[in-house]
Amino acid sequence: MCVSGRCKKFVGQSVSWLRGASETMSSRPCSGNASSSSSTATSSGVNPGSAPSGNKPSVQEAEEMKWGLLWSPLPKSTTCPPRPVVLVAVLLLKFSSSSTPHYSTVFTKFPNVSLHSSETLPQFDSKVRVEADVFDEDILQYDFPIHYAAYVQNAIETGVKDATELYEKIEPELYNKNIIIENGHPASYLAAINRQAPKSKELARVAYATLRATTVLKEQLAQFRDEIHENDILRRTVFQRSSCPTKRQSDECSVSTHQYRTLDGTCNNLKNPYVGSSFQPFARFLPPEYDDGVSTLRKSISGNELPSARLVSSSIHKDVSRPSSTFTLMLMQWGQLVDHDLTATSQTRAFNHSVPKCCNVSDVHPDCLPIKIMPDDAYFNTTFSTCMEFIRSSPAPRPDCTLGPREQLNQLTSWLDGSVIYGSTAGDLQTLRLFEKGYLKYSNMRNRKALLPQLVHPVENECIISSPRLFCFAAGDGRVNEQPGLTAMHTIWLRQHNLMADKLAEINPHWDEEKLFQETRKIIIAQLQHITYREFLPFVLGPDVLRVFGMRLLKSGYYEGYNNTTDATVPNVFGAAAFRFGHSLVQPQLHRCDENHREMPYKIELSHEMMSPTNIHNLGEVDRISLGLTSQRSQRRDEFITTQLTNHLFQTQGHKGLDLAAINIQRGRDHGLPPYLRWREACGLLKPLNGKQNSTVSNWDDFSEATEIPREKVEWFSKLYESPWDVDLFPGAMVEYPVKGGLLSPTFSCILGQTFLNLRRGDRFWYENPGQFSPVQLQNIRNISLSRVICDTSDGIRTMQPIVFLVPDDIKNPRVDCSNYSVIPIMDFNAWKEEPLSFNLNSISRKDLLDADIYFDNNKPTNY
Repeated sequence: MCVSGRCKKFVGQSVSWLRGASETMSSRPCSGNASSSSSTATSSGVNPGSAPSGNKPSVQEAEEMKWGLLWSPLPKSTTCPPRPVVLVAVLLLKFSSSSTPHYSTVFTKFPNVSLHSSETLPQFDSKVRVEADVFDEDILQYDFPIHYAAYVQNAIETGVKDATELYEKIEPELYNKNIIIENGHPASYLAAINRQAPKSKELARVAYATLRATTVLKEQLAQFRDEIHENDILRRTVFQRSSCPTKRQSDECSVSTHQYRTLDGTCNNLKNPYVGSSFQPFARFLPPEYDDGVSTLRKSISGNELPSARLVSSSIHKDVSRPSSTFTLMLMQWGQLVDHDLTATSQTRAFNHSVPKCCNVSDVHPDCLPIKIMPDDAYFNTTFSTCMEFIRSSPAPRPDCTLGPREQLNQLTSWLDGSVIYGSTAGDLQTLRLFEKGYLKYSNMRNRKALLPQLVHPVENECIISSPRLFCFAAGDGRVNEQPGLTAMHTIWLRQHNLMADKLAEINPHWDEEKLFQETRKIIIAQLQHITYREFLPFVLGPDVLRVFGMRLLKSGYYEGYNNTTDATVPNVFGAAAFRFGHSLVQPQLHRCDENHREMPYKIELSHEMMSPTNIHNLGEVDRISLGLTSQRSQRRDEFITTQLTNHLFQTQGHKGLDLAAINIQRGRDHGLPPYLRWREACGLLKPLNGKQNSTVSNWDDFSEATEIPREKVEWFSKLYESPWDVDLFPGAMVEYPVKGGLLSPTFSCILGQTFLNLRRGDRFWYENPGQFSPVQLQNIRNISLSRVICDTSDGIRTMQPIVFLVPDDIKNPRVDCSNYSVIPIMDFNAWKEEPLSFNLNSISRKDLLDADIYFDNNKPTNY
């Protein structure tokens, strides 16, 4: 209850109806079935590897079916067959400013039933039929036993009470007992990278209440297993559109949203305006798998705990240096920039923005999930600690404000829209714009090009500055100071924005500041999209995957594939596992090179440069980092990861670092990601055993045959996991061989291919779409390359290879002069020139004006 008086905000008011799910959330193979792996997504109408009945697939469809993706999106279930459907009522959930919380059950279009905590529950022997408005304005009708409403009522009351107790009692007590992470601890920097915005904290409160209510309701309804299945409730609860606080009505989208993107990503899809917007839960390609079906971590199919994430990391993700023969470190750096444009998951914070301490304490925050360190750990021995600090991502209200399993919040827009430069809210941009000349704010460096602006109010542990004369940097994304390569990329794109604004102002001096800024932003976003899909993804995914997903960019003309029914929301698995493949590309040191591309004697371990942007202030440092990124080879994409990330992440004086690979594995479990084989299955990538299509993986020999992972690597997993169906997605996909012509494994290629296809197909403002640019303008954008951007924004870089993601080659990718426009083309801004509207009477005689019939004759209008 809100006894302290701090519950002043309306947190959630919703009326909904619970409909049973067409899939279960069991992580175990279905008993009695010939194969758990064969019962794949039948409930969603998706059956990887086979066409719908009566339709013979074409050659192209057969190729797509190999990936299990012909009928997108990915199947919602790979587990058991559908169960009977049942409906239960859900309540209005609200924290009021009064001392007593208000909660009630209201039946839509059934006015005679209204339940409050002080009222007696009406008894009905028969079932009642109700009608509920759903998002697409159809009318759904359900039957439900009315006596279930009492259990819903109790569950909601418990959820509200427990969420209030967490915020108003438990968290303040932990803070007062100093059970929090101290400043300077490695975990404090991890928390800064995954910082929780105030809005995320507010939304988490609603989510805690609904999660607790879901758990209580599942427990209470377990007694009705003869009537319903405990996993068949809560999955498709749909709240009324007008009541859900995370949805916007289409008529709220202003006319301006038809021309330019909003900062928060709303109104991109005019049918569903909140699709892809910031502060929304991630999408799900597959249902989450939690042990209790709601929130607790997945266990082995035996019921035992899964192996320690640190043990898996130290066994699978060892430090084996295997430099790439093909790719530069810029490939990794661009991937990180794109990731920070698409995802930012908030980590749980407690009272007064503190980070709860989880290791070796008596009282723990309910979101603590410390990573166990084994006694024989080669680096983190038990004299240091028996566990590694880890706290869960804060929960998010589910889509359409439903009850059900735990979801996580994306604090950024899902669109590839330059939010890494401009931010994901109007408030972000307000602090970044100069409001002069269409510019973003910058630091004036006198005789060299600009640096990023100063971070005026840095929060604790956001970065480390060694001198009071220096400062941290501000950008559209708060992770800008994480490591020098990332800071340099942010600087390059700040300069690129202001350079584009200058070009547009030069040819259109009549444009006002607002139009100048918006048109510049529009061009910058188009350049980001083009570089990502034209230069980055072809190397990451390879030509075959691009063909399967239809993601090859056009060389001319407009893209006609926009579909407003495509949900482009970034999936949970993308940020929690698949796009973390880049961690294996990281080198232990970030080289600097001089203007002649010669490596400089700069040998500083990466862990010593994290969160410390001090060197960026040095004259020419952005150039040296850029030249290093385009010269130094990346590590190969494999399972091996440098100890700079697995032992020394955010290491500080007196503290050993963290393990990023272990964090990846634990984060996947935290987010309820299904195990590795579920994803292989969903993508249609499980090979038939002994030529039998319906065979299932039952042992480690089967695992090797079905996944084509070498047996020596399978032995690593067999020593860690009890069952092949226990293997976590991240390590499982990382040990796979890459796809033909690409960098990624087949499983991650499947996930990323679907994600980036949705981001293109579902984006109304996609740069290739009709109406975004004129044909001539679009062709000019197609000329842009990352090499051109680096050349134009540098202080003194004179030469660069055309494809910066590939190592220089005298024949295939030679370094050329930046002024060689035939090899590294430039944009012709004359395509953006607009003639100002003029009012000129010099060419019209006075007699012509007087003779015109629009003038009055004898004081009367002649043509009016």
